[in-house]
Amino acid sequence: MPYRQVRCDYKPRPQWNSNSIALTAASAIHPLESGGASRRGMPRVRWLSLPVLSILTILLGGMASQQVSDTEIRLPAWLAPDANLGDALKHTHKSTVPKPTKPRKQRAQARVGKINRELKPEWQKITVRKGDNLSLIFQHLGLSTLDLDRIVALGQITAPLTNLYPGESLKFLVKRGGLAELIYQRDLTHLLRVIKDTDGDFSAQTSKSKPEIRVSMTTASIGASLFTAGQAAALSDDVIIRLVKMFRWDIDFALDIHEGDRFAVVYEELYKDGKKIRDGEIVAAEFVNQGHTHRAVRFVDSRGRADYYTDTGNALHKAFIRTPVQFTRISSHFNPHRRHPILHTIRAHRGVDYAAPQGTPIKASGNGKVKFVGRQNGYGNTIILDHSVTYSTLYAHLSRFASRLRPGQYVRQGQIVGYVGRTGSATGPHLHYEFRVNGVHKNPLTVKLPNALPLEGQHLAQFKAETRSLLSKLDALAVSHTGPAQGLASTAEGARVTLAAQTTAHIRP
Repeated sequence: MPYRQVRCDYKPRPQWNSNSIALTAASAIHPLESGGASRRGMPRVRWLSLPVLSILTILLGGMASQQVSDTEIRLPAWLAPDANLGDALKHTHKSTVPKPTKPRKQRAQARVGKINRELKPEWQKITVRKGDNLSLIFQHLGLSTLDLDRIVALGQITAPLTNLYPGESLKFLVKRGGLAELIYQRDLTHLLRVIKDTDGDFSAQTSKSKPEIRVSMTTASIGASLFTAGQAAALSDDVIIRLVKMFRWDIDFALDIHEGDRFAVVYEELYKDGKKIRDGEIVAAEFVNQGHTHRAVRFVDSRGRADYYTDTGNALHKAFIRTPVQFTRISSHFNPHRRHPILHTIRAHRGVDYAAPQGTPIKASGNGKVKFVGRQNGYGNTIILDHSVTYSTLYAHLSRFASRLRPGQYVRQGQIVGYVGRTGSATGPHLHYEFRVNGVHKNPLTVKLPNALPLEGQHLAQFKAETRSLLSKLDALAVSHTGPAQGLASTAEGARVTLAAQTTAHIRP
């Protein structure tokens, strides 16, 4: 049956969404004329031709199907009365149908993998920050406070965990959300390990790793200062200070050091995993001061006490410290005919005045017993120590005494007994120090100080046998100072060599 052509005079406004094509026809469809009024006088009917409706129905149904892929759908040109209609109905539809879900087997495997990740042990490293403690760290990791209490209850072995310092690190092995193991590196050689067993109980153990010991040797001449020369010879400040302490009984490093003096040092360097940890002990040293050679070798006695001895076995440690205070200058020397600065009369100055800031600590120059503590005429606050029947020392013009210092109390060498002041007849803060031998005043700067007990018998024989190799190293360094020696590199500032194979830490009888 032939179709009669009709006139479509409208402008469609298509509205599209993700699910279907919605063509708003309310405003797009205008009355269609069928050629005028009906013979029966009926009003005009608004209608669309059956072919048009069929095509739109097919298109809409196909686009709603899950089988429709992304395609460009274009209405036939003959449906549009002009070109504008065809362009307006262009549309690209993207399917929003959800992707097919994974098969049941894959979903099961994913769940198993997630469970395995939760059960897999995981190490966590924590660096202690300022204000941290073990309780805060446990809270941060979400660990049980009950486990924390059990660890602390282990006693002395886990006590270091209650006193953590910023910069330290701890490792936690977390399994199933709970603590399985804890590792605390106390220092470079000590390690604490806490382990949880299958019953839920904790146990702790400590271990100590021995670092690799390398012995280094260096020598240098002193120019501007001892510290400058030591640093130029690649010595750390710690090693230089130890060198000064070794020879402090024989050399006054504040007054006696001169340009051209020389030193040689054989010392330990500690390594771990190929990296240097720190400097160790000085095992042998030599100091040439104004032409006088002083040598020292480290020795550990049968009781485990380490000390330094000369190459002949005499103790380098003296019974007295020559200078009992860290001073800035000597304001007055030992002088039997000195003119008194206040009285302006000739009065013997039977000691040495060490000028120092107010409150500077004063140390006992030797082991002894307190004979007097109090005020004594022009001396002001004064302390007198008896070191034996033969020796005694006096400390005057103190600002105050050490706490609880009293007559009859025993003190050890280097113990603080008082503080610098200006009490009594004094023009400024200083320490007046006297050294008496059998009651007679001696110059503290020049008096010969008694040595400690030397090595004897079997200990002396073993000392000489085992120090021979160290003394030969000092001989080699002495040669390298004037000319190159085998195995040493001589330079203008000093010579240094590291003996990686040498592992002797000290001499033990």
